[in-house]
Amino acid sequence: MLLLTGLVNAQVIRTAVVVDLCGVVFVRGKKPGNSVLSLARELNVPVLGTPLTMFEAAGLLYAAMAGR
Repeated sequence: MLLLTGLVNAQVIRTAVVVDLCGVVFVRGKKPGNSVLSLARELNVPVLGTPLTMFEAAGLLYAAMAGR
């Protein structure tokens, strides 16, 4: 399970760890700061980014999973 979010704070990374997610995707071209990336690295949380909106990103991920 991935977390798609437009928030770029450390709490997003901590939430991913608590919920045991496999990674975080920042949408709408949002770029997390160095402290967020540093925390993600420390806690082994993969971080990705996309210029797509959350709706578009979720739709593409859903379509990819539906085709399995």
